[in-house]
Amino acid sequence: MDLQRTLAELRRLAEDLAQNAPGPVLVLPAIDPARRRYRLHELEYADGEEFVESIHRAIVKRAPSPAELLSCLDRYYRGANKVELIGELRGSAEARAIAVTITGLGMRYRLWRLARLRLLGGLFRRVACLFEIHRFFEEQKRFAQSQALRLGERDLRLQIGIDELRRKCADLAAQIAALEARGRTGSNAE
Repeated sequence: MDLQRTLAELRRLAEDLAQNAPGPVLVLPAIDPARRRYRLHELEYADGEEFVESIHRAIVKRAPSPAELLSCLDRYYRGANKVELIGELRGSAEARAIAVTITGLGMRYRLWRLARLRLLGGLFRRVACLFEIHRFFEEQKRFAQSQALRLGERDLRLQIGIDELRRKCADLAAQIAALEARGRTGSNAE
């Protein structure tokens, strides 16, 4: 009977551990309302949700609304260039009123806008690619590093959880052994 209760407790602990495992934590830069100058590479470093949150915090000095976040992430994951997303946000009425300057954005954003023209877009895309090729490799390297870091953090959290589960299993095994020993001594006494 006690053995069944102990096994049920072990299952419950394992389920609790699986449900309460910490998820990825998004660390965002603070909103600095006084800062008005950024370099483009400061805004391009992040990926995914962190990228969208960071550019909004820097350019319009607030976190994006849920609709803005989803829209920007959708465009980002469909292949929109970071320069394009930064340039469009910087060109919004809200951002123009705040007047944040982004060094290195002007020419690159104009090239990407020209690349979208119907007749000359192909030519401009090729020119833009020549200017962007080194940044492509840098971005790929940053992305690989951020993924490795995220996977490393996840693996560390999993290892901590596994170690905790092993410790609890060892405690429960000791309790089971003690209960079995008591059961044997109790049956020997009869």
